[in-house]
Amino acid sequence: MQQDDPESCVSLAVARVRAMAIAWESILSRSTWQQAVGSLVDAVASKIISDVMDMSSIGQDEAYNIASLISSVTTLDDLFLPSRFLSPSQRKPSAVQRDAEEVPATAQYAGSWLRLKYLSEVLQSNLKDVRFLWVESELSLYFTADEVVDLINMSFEENARTRDVIKEIMQNPRPLGDSQ
Repeated sequence: MQQDDPESCVSLAVARVRAMAIAWESILSRSTWQQAVGSLVDAVASKIISDVMDMSSIGQDEAYNIASLISSVTTLDDLFLPSRFLSPSQRKPSAVQRDAEEVPATAQYAGSWLRLKYLSEVLQSNLKDVRFLWVESELSLYFTADEVVDLINMSFEENARTRDVIKEIMQNPRPLGDSQ
């Protein structure tokens, strides 16, 4: 995110992961391939998350640009579709039908994957949505209260509503943990 041309950097990283995935597919066992490619995907995700969290402020346009970059990275989900490892005779006839039914296993092999996806959600959300993601969704499973507060402070103007949401988050640092 700190580069002069982050779009190019992300595009090159995605292309490199895909190239390595193809090169390794014929020489590694399925489980080793998933772990190796998952490690590459995790490195890309971790770098983006780290770069965003290191930013001092994020304007609305910049937030949407970062979310767009994250979206291009999340296309790597297709590497972890279960059908990728089926023989041609086991595959369903329609790729569209197959993709709609399949759940990628990316998060199993890239520990930062869901964190990256939630970061994208936060960057595209208004303050009310961030509160919802924290209190009623699973954002607290992937980010700490302090990290979410940092994202809010980077992305939103300080005012009474922002302070109220921050206070609510800090008073409820593990909302899903409290209900279980």
